[in-house]
Amino acid sequence: MPLNLTVFNQFYVINKICGQEKQRHYLESLGFVPGARISILKKKFLRFSITEAKKNSTPF
Repeated sequence: MPLNLTVFNQFYVINKICGQEKQRHYLESLGFVPGARISILKKKFLRFSITEAKKNSTPF
């Protein structure tokens, strides 16, 4: 599921990150890696996306 389809204040687990190698490396350096749990706080246009986020109801 792309980030633009997610819901605020819900938790998700990253399964896969798509994009060019440089973009994927940048996201990895920020902690966006498969298995990481995230919550959407604010939506802003990105040139790349984190896809296949799996909904997870447990907080960090």
